[in-house]
Amino acid sequence: MLYRSRRSVSATLAAVGLALFLDMAPAMAGDDDLNTEGYIEDVLKPSGRIVYTETNDISNAILAFRRNDQGRLTELPGSPFPAGGKGIIDPSFAFGPADSDQNVVVDRNRRLLFAVNSGSNTIAVFHIRPDGSLRPVAGSPFPSGGINPVSVGLRDNQIVIINKNEDPAQPPEQTGATPNIVTRHVTRSGKIVQLSDDTTINLVQGTSPSQALTKNDRPFVFDALFLGGSLASYRLFPSGELLANPSQPLPASEAVGGTPPLPLGLWANSAARQLYVGFVTVNKVGVYTWNSDGVPIFEHTVPNSGTAICWLRTNSSGTRLYTSNSASLNISVYDTTDPSNPKEIQVAPTSGVGQPFQLEVDPTDRFLYVVSQRAEHAGAGNALHVLSVNPKDGTLTEVPSSPVPVDLQSPDARPQGVAVY
Repeated sequence: MLYRSRRSVSATLAAVGLALFLDMAPAMAGDDDLNTEGYIEDVLKPSGRIVYTETNDISNAILAFRRNDQGRLTELPGSPFPAGGKGIIDPSFAFGPADSDQNVVVDRNRRLLFAVNSGSNTIAVFHIRPDGSLRPVAGSPFPSGGINPVSVGLRDNQIVIINKNEDPAQPPEQTGATPNIVTRHVTRSGKIVQLSDDTTINLVQGTSPSQALTKNDRPFVFDALFLGGSLASYRLFPSGELLANPSQPLPASEAVGGTPPLPLGLWANSAARQLYVGFVTVNKVGVYTWNSDGVPIFEHTVPNSGTAICWLRTNSSGTRLYTSNSASLNISVYDTTDPSNPKEIQVAPTSGVGQPFQLEVDPTDRFLYVVSQRAEHAGAGNALHVLSVNPKDGTLTEVPSSPVPVDLQSPDARPQGVAVY
């Protein structure tokens, strides 16, 4: 009887452990109502990619578009999909401080989409259905762990969240909070949960953290402290522990005419240990590597022909780098065949009057998507652009059907973020 009792207890503990393990494990094919065969047929073929952006409006929602083989976008039935929260509205239209990247990200392996509700301090999580439409994960949206979430980074079953704390509707003197960077875990069912070692690191108010970049070959997180004029970096452990490295000020030697360099936009080369940084105030691309702890090491800069270089992306092979130049309404293309020495080979205009902000490369490398924003109250410019990528040299041409206007409820709202599935 004693033996059977112990075995019963062991079985119970094993069952509990197994249940926790299964909930924390990555989602597998067949979860929920997702049909794997239909998923591959309807979504993964080149003519069926899905492009997402968020309205960032009073009632935040995700717009979803199917892209055909010519780059034309058609909004999916049911779109926009409510995110269960609010965006951030800045009637001042100030250029810079509220800017951020990775507002909307996709986990292709688990068929999940994550989006910030910047005005209500939550993260929305959706299951991506076979046709690209979205269904909220049970319990979504989830607390962001701070005020004004603007960026999320994913690594395996971990999520890193940047809370900027610069929402005009939630002033710091009212909330008593500071910006922070937070780690959490994502369960098999897509829920965001806090485990015992998950970390919150408070940051200095006014430094304007903007991006939780986890796209590199090591467990490091990089962030541009825009108004702090420096790069932050962290070591991320599977338990959720996050350790901060000393921040790295941008080199004063890169100032132009008394204007100091400030960072806004980061991306790591997918094929080399190279980190590219937008030096937004001096129209340069900073080229960095990093050491064994993930501390960025400055190498040099290369010029950018645009104005107000903001967000950056590379193609899948790391041979081309694309930058959105918000003030000059164009996109720069760099040859990064030599990753440490980018060479600008094109400055491609975007049509219309909107300022180009976040951008994303299609998984096929055939198209580049850019979100643009209006620059004044009730003005034009909120749109989603599609640019075709020349397969020979990586240069860009906007497709005839682009841009697709994004109509919003508030005359001061501006869309943000772009993700592709």
